[in-house]
Amino acid sequence: MSKLYSRISVVAMLAMAFVISRPVQSAPPSTGLPHTHAVLVGIDQYYDAAIKPRHHAEADVTALYDIVTSKDYLGANPSNVHLLLGKKDASRPSEVATRENILAAVDAVCQQASQDDLIIFAFFGQGCPAGKEVGVLGKNAKVADRVKSAIAAEDLGERFQKLKPHHFLGIVDVHLTDFENAKEAARDVSVGNFVSLIVPKKDAEDAEIPDGHVLYLASNGLKAAIELDGHSLFAETLLQGLKGKADREGYEPDGLIMADELTKYLKDEMPKLARKFGTTKEEKEQTALIIEGQNVHFPLGRNPESAKLNEKRLAQYAEIVKRDGVPQVLADEGLKLLAAMPKLKYQQELRKAYQRLVDGGMTSDEFNKRRETILEETKEPTTEAAAYAKTVMSAIDVIDGLYFKDLKVGEMAGWAVKELYREAEEQLPPELAARVDQAKDLSETDATKLLTDARQQLGKREDLDSPKDAERSLIRLCLHHLDRHTAYIDTETVGRFRREIQGNYTGIGVTIRRDLSRDLVQVITPMKDSPAYKAGVKSGDWIVQITKEVDKDGNPLSKPEVIAGLGLSIDDAVKNILGKSGTKIKITFEREGIEKPLDIEITRSEIVVETILGVRRKADDSWDFMLDPENKIGYARLTQFTARTPTELKRALEGLKKQGMKAFILDLRFCPGGDLQSAISVSDLFVDDGVIVSIRKRNQPEYKFNGHHAGSELDFPMVCLINGQSASGAEIVSACLQDYKRAVLVGDRSYGKGSMQNVLPFARTGGILKVTTATFWRPSGVNINKASTKGRDEDEWGVFPDEGFRMKLSRAENDEIFEYMRNQEVIPRRDVPPKEKPVVKDTQLEQSLTYLRERLK
Repeated sequence: MSKLYSRISVVAMLAMAFVISRPVQSAPPSTGLPHTHAVLVGIDQYYDAAIKPRHHAEADVTALYDIVTSKDYLGANPSNVHLLLGKKDASRPSEVATRENILAAVDAVCQQASQDDLIIFAFFGQGCPAGKEVGVLGKNAKVADRVKSAIAAEDLGERFQKLKPHHFLGIVDVHLTDFENAKEAARDVSVGNFVSLIVPKKDAEDAEIPDGHVLYLASNGLKAAIELDGHSLFAETLLQGLKGKADREGYEPDGLIMADELTKYLKDEMPKLARKFGTTKEEKEQTALIIEGQNVHFPLGRNPESAKLNEKRLAQYAEIVKRDGVPQVLADEGLKLLAAMPKLKYQQELRKAYQRLVDGGMTSDEFNKRRETILEETKEPTTEAAAYAKTVMSAIDVIDGLYFKDLKVGEMAGWAVKELYREAEEQLPPELAARVDQAKDLSETDATKLLTDARQQLGKREDLDSPKDAERSLIRLCLHHLDRHTAYIDTETVGRFRREIQGNYTGIGVTIRRDLSRDLVQVITPMKDSPAYKAGVKSGDWIVQITKEVDKDGNPLSKPEVIAGLGLSIDDAVKNILGKSGTKIKITFEREGIEKPLDIEITRSEIVVETILGVRRKADDSWDFMLDPENKIGYARLTQFTARTPTELKRALEGLKKQGMKAFILDLRFCPGGDLQSAISVSDLFVDDGVIVSIRKRNQPEYKFNGHHAGSELDFPMVCLINGQSASGAEIVSACLQDYKRAVLVGDRSYGKGSMQNVLPFARTGGILKVTTATFWRPSGVNINKASTKGRDEDEWGVFPDEGFRMKLSRAENDEIFEYMRNQEVIPRRDVPPKEKPVVKDTQLEQSLTYLRERLK
């Protein structure tokens, strides 16, 4: 073995950046596991009888404790693990899980642990609303005083934030409704508020999940989780993953359970177990909610079955390093690759070479040649690195030219480099980091050179193949450094984006969902007059097979391509169903009440999405827009602004006027906006001449869009409904109607998106740049844009309902109304008796009707 590194080429050495000639001092190989500090809480029974008991919570947590402290698995020092239970455990060191003891344990971990350690917080028990947030209930919590006696997730997050751990794993399995009057109390909160554990900010709307932070939520917290014989279904999946079953990424198990491996295991396996053990459709659809940041490829524990072989190889390689005086950088390379399965293919090939060398399956000369070949193949040609730089700089130039605030081209290039390395999960080399820090005043030429050098140093890798490298940089640059509405849309999602903003696409015309209970894609509804509708597709049909005889461009395939429906994702279903207008596709459906599957051949065509919806579907599935036939009050809901929206709305109004309409309700709740000109045209439909909206761009005079008297509908009273999800175009319309006193605004304060975006095809990649170019202002000159203020409630932004007509709903009430509206869009099956739908009380709509009925009197 003395010749092991004697023939490594200059190219290979340069690829490793530097070489230290002194030999590595002998040291046992590391297990690769971090120092772990944990707070593990499980409570079955509470002192307060008003809080229902939890099954298996303490069994779940003690089993987790055993894994965390076992040398076979996580190997944490028991003195660094705080176990808190409903009652002390006779065989494990533990404390009673009172509020005071839980907080003391959290504080102790934050004092003892270092920033580089792994922090685990797990809570299995009962939770509750804690004001507007959510919290967990300690053993001594009281329902009557739950806001004070509960531990708010935000409070826990602020304590962990003081430590700022590099790696954090949160595990929460709580029910929010297991106490008296709980369902009413929980109406305005969500289990998702536990994100405060890892993002402890008052306003988390713009907050980013920190790198290396993962949060597992067992369920939505509103329904009881499935309980197996010894553990909850969530805990059983988690425990099995930590014991080794999650160790399955790469070409073989490597003996380590990585955080991203455990995440994937939970996503894959929990739905399978839910389908197996669930007894109702709701139970069969149970799945964990997972929230995570970037860079979550870090070790959590060992897989003992495969760790022994891996650790043996590490020990053997350490002896080779000691005996042969291997240069430090190469010793580190071998030890790192042998310790854990890398994500990149070239690194996996290097790992295989090291394994064969240690196992005696490759001579030193063969190893050297193989290593040289692999590293040579990873060199990024200067031309390709320069192409990356030109692509990024081209996008930067576009953004800089249009953005509503002043920017620095060099600084943006520095942002792109930082984000590229963050996406690649690599540290910026010191020399490159220094250049990035000084990038603000770089010329365009020097900024391009910085991007080229940065890309070349990363080398060839499949996660950064062109144009992925430029796209990843641009996505993250816009997301993390510009306003929330400026974005780069990559080539994978550009089709969906175009469909959403244009309101039309080429396909068969169905909306679909994933039915987790059957692991199939299910049709929510066919669209009125679409190819699917005309071919006989019904709401509720399951897609069990897709058969294609032509590709998406209409070219015949050599043989039919058959795609199984089982396990098919929504994205894959969409990719396979969409295609060129006039081409055919055969889809096999299963339908409730029909024994045999149905093969339906559908000819694709242009699909126009309805944006103006009515009260209910008529017998012919068209919309009825008359809400109150007795008082002749019409109603239309606007879902988004597209080029066809004004025409659709005019058509609905004409139909209503023929029926004698005397008053009208325009519902803009949950409308996210869309096309600016469409919003202006809709506003102009209801107001006389005058300013509709003003646009302010960077370094340009204000531009005003004016309405016209011709065609204006001015002879009936109106109500306009808005809420916190009414944004952009919906705010232009509602503000205009309010300023001219054309309509009374009912509902809640709008979203506050008072900015305009230009949507531009980006030819260098095939993606789209969406750039905020201006802010828009009401006819009265008042600000709408929340981002132009500090975002406080008392600041001037958004659109408020008129005085006396603000009706703020709980989160649950908003969710119920939104779900009811979505259900109203479904074209029902006419061949079976209609299913009974829950009655939803829409107090905002009722208030609108009450007001208009009084006006009509």
